Amino acid sequence: MDSSYIYSKVNVVDLVGLAFDYTGENMVWDYSEMEIAEQNEEWFVGPNQSGYFESFMFTCVASGGNYIGCLAQWVALSNMALKSEQDFSLAEAEISDYTEFQKKSNNKVETTMIGITAQVGGNSAPLTIPFSQPDVNYVFPIAYQNADSSNSGFYINLEPFGYDLSARRIQKRVNTVDGWGSLVTPYTSFPQTLRMFTTIEVTDSLIYQGDTLALPRTELLIQWFSPLFGQPVLKAHGLRTEAGDVIHTVDFIDSLRCLPPRAGFFYYPLAPVLHPSDRFVDVQFFNTSTNATHYAWNFGDTDSGSSNTSSLKNPMHTYTKGGEYSVTLAVRNEQCTPVTYDTLSLLLFVTDTADVTAAFTHTPDIGCHGDNIYFTSQSQNAYNFHWDFGDGNTSSLQNPSHKYNESGTYTVSLTASNTTKSDEITHDVIVYPITQADAGNDTTIVRGESVTLHGSGGDFLSQYVWDDSEYLSCTDCRNPVATPQETTTFFLTVSDPCNESRDSVVIYVTPPVSSPAITEGSSLSIFPNPNGGQFRISLPHSISERAVITISNTIGQEIFRSEYAMSGEQEIAVWAHHLPRGFYIVTLNSGDRYWNAKLRVER
Repeated sequence: MDSSYIYSKVNVVDLVGLAFDYTGENMVWDYSEMEIAEQNEEWFVGPNQSGYFESFMFTCVASGGNYIGCLAQWVALSNMALKSEQDFSLAEAEISDYTEFQKKSNNKVETTMIGITAQVGGNSAPLTIPFSQPDVNYVFPIAYQNADSSNSGFYINLEPFGYDLSARRIQKRVNTVDGWGSLVTPYTSFPQTLRMFTTIEVTDSLIYQGDTLALPRTELLIQWFSPLFGQPVLKAHGLRTEAGDVIHTVDFIDSLRCLPPRAGFFYYPLAPVLHPSDRFVDVQFFNTSTNATHYAWNFGDTDSGSSNTSSLKNPMHTYTKGGEYSVTLAVRNEQCTPVTYDTLSLLLFVTDTADVTAAFTHTPDIGCHGDNIYFTSQSQNAYNFHWDFGDGNTSSLQNPSHKYNESGTYTVSLTASNTTKSDEITHDVIVYPITQADAGNDTTIVRGESVTLHGSGGDFLSQYVWDDSEYLSCTDCRNPVATPQETTTFFLTVSDPCNESRDSVVIYVTPPVSSPAITEGSSLSIFPNPNGGQFRISLPHSISERAVITISNTIGQEIFRSEYAMSGEQEIAVWAHHLPRGFYIVTLNSGDRYWNAKLRVER
């Protein structure tokens, strides 16, 4: 029973100028120059090998029949099945694996049922559709000037798949054998052929969501038969129009050829929209490629993982995000050596109408200078992201990280969006500095004096803590006053939530210094005091003789001496720029009189 035929289809442009309307006796039909566009296969199998036996039996029994009776109907309907590679669309349904169940007897061949695999909305199932009246394809014998006719029809119902969709066909076929002679095709020459001219008056009624659309037309079929083959060796399909008969498709029996594949496809729905609550949309792809033996799909949806590719002829893909996707179909023909390829890419745009809610978190809660802060979007119904980190830097990642070069408080904003909606939210992010404690310079004072300690090394967010000491005015302050009675080391800790550091300062304490022969009750006035080593001395009264001014440190070492010739002045200007920061004793000697005062130098 199993036998197959390769049919080559002619390029549509090559039909221009070809005549199919001449016929008669002893004709020569020469169509040898036709160019081949693609090839398809038709093959006969036994009905039980068609793949539709189970579907027929299920439908029959579900409709009230018993198994034995349904089996008898199956046997009576057909004794051979003609399968072809043709696919077609019917509203939202993609129809594939088209199979004609035929019954051949001594006097005719008639089509009694068709089998299709319908794919609708992700559901796919084989369907068997018996004819209400068989379509008589041929009446034997096929002889010149013989004629016959038949009425037939069928009904397709897709409601079991949840779709309000059905179709009905009513048709009348009229066959007339109107010529004989020789035929030449690109395949070979056939010296003895009969030509059959057929008109099929068809009315297709499509009932979709309560609306009925009737499509009446007259189809034309011209076939040439040779005793060498059990199928027509040449078929021309056309339509009868007001302007005349038009042939639109021609195919002929041929040998298997290496033809370059041509990738082609479309998809449904044409404008897919994500379901606002379920957050997905199924897109069905329909393959219109020719001369291809293998298919490789890429749906442009990398987030879907392994589901992003398929090798099915007519796959379906589920998109969970809106946006633009580049869908690619790569086809190849392994009948060729070497194998030939073709590729087609189309843009698909998925619309998302759901409301967007922007939200994000970051870790750690408080940032540290030099460390990465990790931001995590918790936005709803969004997949496009624009981050502004508040320091001039941005990112389009969903969950970015960022390192701040300076400490401070930064306002971070996230704008989240889908294809139609957007939302924005802001949070403040605190970044702490790197602390480097500085307790100040070591200092010398005279016992009984006080000095202010100057802590530094932190930022506005830092805390300053001095180790407990009875000599400090406070310990949780930045600049305490120290009054040590002996040389003491004071320790400072500068800290924030990120880190801490320590430093120390030594305050040297010396006993008071006594100047010899200090005139009782006499003293000097120094101004300004403190100063930077340049100051003036005001005397208790004028001096008219030589005066010596010495400056000693707190441990009695003389570090400055200068003589002045006095002529009744009561002020002396002193320039001692080399003096380092600290406390000093200034002594003025004139004759046997001495005056002194305390001096403080700051830088």
